[in-house]
Amino acid sequence: MAVPIRTCVGCRARSPQTEMTRLAVDGAHIINSRTAPGRGAWLHPRSSCFDLAQRRKVWSRAFRQTGLTMSHPPALVQDSE
Repeated sequence: MAVPIRTCVGCRARSPQTEMTRLAVDGAHIINSRTAPGRGAWLHPRSSCFDLAQRRKVWSRAFRQTGLTMSHPPALVQDSE
């Protein structure tokens, strides 16, 4: 069975879903969850991708909700590349 390919909201590169972190909205918070219902956004587990996403202000657009921001990287983001 083929692994689904997803696009990183930070660097816009395409990678297998198994190499990425899925973020979802829970109320007013953005959480790490592969199983949370609703719209999700995929991000490589690297601080550089998180920084690009922050710089591009992608959260409101990715989740189609206004006013969403994220002040710190999700717990699964690693600093090493």
